[in-house]
Amino acid sequence: MNMPQNDHGALRSPDKMTVFQKCVSNFNQSTVSVDKARALLTDLVHLFYLGETFPEAEATQLFFTITKLFQKENVGLKQMVYLAIKELVPLTDNVIMGTSVLMRDVQQKSSTMDSRLYKPMALRALCSILDASAVESMDRLMRSSIVDRDGFVSSAALVSSYHLLEISRETVKRWSNEVSESMKMPASQIAQYHALGLLYEMRAQDNVALLKLVVSLDENNVLRDANAMALHVRYIGQLLTELGDHPQLLPLLKVYLRNRSDIASIEALKTILAVCKNEEIVAEAMSVLNAYLESPRAISRFAGIRILNRYASVRPDLIAEYCNSSLENLITDSNTSIATYAISVLLKTGSASSVDRLIHFVTKMLTDIPEDFRLVVVDAVRSLAKRFPNKHKDMLEFFADSLRQEGGLTLKLAIVEAISDVLGARSVDTLSDSVDQALLMLCETIEDSEYPEVTVRVLHLLGEVGPASSNASTLVRFIYNRVILENSVVRAAAVSALARFQDCVPDVHNLLERSCRDVNDEVRDRAAVALVIPVPQISKAQQFSIADLEKQVQSYLESPENFSSAFDISKVAMQTDEERQRQLVPEALDEPVPSAVEEKVVVPAVDKHELLAALVEAVPEIADLGELLHSTAPSSLTDDDMEYIVSARLHVFPQHLVAQYDIRNNFDLEISNVSMETDLDFENELVKQFGTTIPTLQPYSSDSLYVAFTRDGTPVGEIPSTMRFVADGSDEDYALDDFEITASAYVVPSSVADFDAKFAELDNEETGARQFATCKTIADSVSLLKTRLGMFPVSGTDIVPEDANIHTLKLFGVSLEGDEVAAVVRLVSSSRGGIAGKAKVHSSNPDLSFTVVEGL
Repeated sequence: MNMPQNDHGALRSPDKMTVFQKCVSNFNQSTVSVDKARALLTDLVHLFYLGETFPEAEATQLFFTITKLFQKENVGLKQMVYLAIKELVPLTDNVIMGTSVLMRDVQQKSSTMDSRLYKPMALRALCSILDASAVESMDRLMRSSIVDRDGFVSSAALVSSYHLLEISRETVKRWSNEVSESMKMPASQIAQYHALGLLYEMRAQDNVALLKLVVSLDENNVLRDANAMALHVRYIGQLLTELGDHPQLLPLLKVYLRNRSDIASIEALKTILAVCKNEEIVAEAMSVLNAYLESPRAISRFAGIRILNRYASVRPDLIAEYCNSSLENLITDSNTSIATYAISVLLKTGSASSVDRLIHFVTKMLTDIPEDFRLVVVDAVRSLAKRFPNKHKDMLEFFADSLRQEGGLTLKLAIVEAISDVLGARSVDTLSDSVDQALLMLCETIEDSEYPEVTVRVLHLLGEVGPASSNASTLVRFIYNRVILENSVVRAAAVSALARFQDCVPDVHNLLERSCRDVNDEVRDRAAVALVIPVPQISKAQQFSIADLEKQVQSYLESPENFSSAFDISKVAMQTDEERQRQLVPEALDEPVPSAVEEKVVVPAVDKHELLAALVEAVPEIADLGELLHSTAPSSLTDDDMEYIVSARLHVFPQHLVAQYDIRNNFDLEISNVSMETDLDFENELVKQFGTTIPTLQPYSSDSLYVAFTRDGTPVGEIPSTMRFVADGSDEDYALDDFEITASAYVVPSSVADFDAKFAELDNEETGARQFATCKTIADSVSLLKTRLGMFPVSGTDIVPEDANIHTLKLFGVSLEGDEVAAVVRLVSSSRGGIAGKAKVHSSNPDLSFTVVEGL
């Protein structure tokens, strides 16, 4: 087939409107060329895979035009028709009318058509069209297809059933017997993989049923497909995480360790290292892992060394005890990737005596390995710096050599961050020579850096550490070169760095005065501020409280009389990095406050110390709850036009939660003895401790009441609330929407330089799925997730392209205890079921991963 190509031979994107017009005009003709129709459909499907979409009217017209091609009994053409229909379904309405043609192909016998091509593809296309009401009518057809002797048909039916769970779960669950039977059929082993995944989804909410399923598969020796075995091991690992070292599950892992399939054996190794604490099984797993490391096959050695690298930081003592001798032999492996991973593992698990030799060895081979593996090595040395502070000099020399070599933006930023860790870990006095050498090396780097992001980060680091070094004047010369030669972003960063040298280098004042004449207003403003308000040499762990700085500046500007003297920066309160992290709230929460709380003094922007003081003033008992860790944004529990408008927010303490209900009386009637009744269903995770009342609430006035709970862990869920009061001498109950506790109560947003690397580094994984029934678009779902999870969208993934049907959102945050959490949420829009999302969450704390998934 002739495919559109560019000058380099690669596929180019065809014009969307041209393809649309050609499809409509050609497919409506009485005589259609099969080859031309396949070429047009190929262009159309290519557009879909590039992310292009069509308006609903045009998509519907395309859909019904393409269905006319079913009259052609050409196998290749029908394959393209099925693919095109599947892509058009989410964009169109009333496509259910096309099911009759597809049903005919599904029901035809193999004697009249090639069932290995027609029937599976027709089945997939048909199931993509069905809505909840039509799934029931497909019951008999789906049951027979699931147990079809043709493995391709059976797999297609199983995969389609998996997707139909989202729209008609109860109907699909009735096919459980047929799904179990399909696992025992010899026609196609890959069907076992699909059937096992479907059975798991059917029982995902019942651990007892899952345990029975997992154990029965091994007892009957049902599984023959390697992918199904690996999936089986993953389910065993999930149950071990929830149930502990269960006696029925541990023997299964032990059997899989010696399985003939490397895929199953490696999956068992990963599971044991991640969740198993049984010493006998762990010892056997390490024996098997050593066998992989000593295998003559490079692929086996690579698989084993990657597992060790993944868990080296988690279980370094175990790996050092069993595997270090094998790792020493792999340092000189002919495969560079294996040698790199071996050095990375040894760096993470080795002793102080071996550090010098390993760093010297890896420095020589660094130029010969790909950039992604160089990132692995840099990360390993960065981890090593935390374990052996007395080796910082050697590590700084290693980072200096790495930074001089060629590399991409991600690698350069990773090296600079590693240097920042080392310089920040110890005082300048203890590493004076090494610090001076490292800073000069950083100055040389920005002289010819091609990445402004790296230059800005280095300038910030020079500003933090440079003033205390012995050659501060030399650093100033390098920094000022950036003011002269670079773009406005870098110039602004350079001016901020220069401002920190004013106390140790007298000429800096003149350099800042020159910057006041810069063409860019940001650069001028920074220079002017630095001249008027010298930057104090504060510790890295502390900075000004932004809220208090804003308050002090506003107070200073309110009266012209204050201008007779300079603004006194010493009056601004300081706060630690930890306090500043906890005070952050997601952008999605930064919305106008409902009218019910507009009259309140306490609003989200207030500093947390002032907020705590206001809470204690309102409820003295709150003083006994300890430090205020975090406060959420208000959420409405009523409509804005009701007679009583109620909103609620949550204040998080070390062992308590305080719910603040802000109530506005919009009714021309005084009410009294206002209280809040909460119906808890959190077992022992959340227990009511006390609640306050509002004695009297006048018409068109507002007030607040508080309910305190004792918390165990990080409970999430809904708190059904009912407002009770007395009006005209009678008791009244006023039903409110449920007050929801989400993950945003325990997580604050945080950014990360390399999200993908951090996501892979965090080992504790949880997955979950949810239907967003209240969201009409993917953009609405993204905003909702940012609000509910309290995490920061990285790499601009919160920006959803217009008319997008599929989108991936990446979020990162830090818990109130300092644990990191990363989430990848895949969102899909369907005309049948609204917006569906599937999340994968990785964290340094398994409870945090579970909390975030529950918070979906």
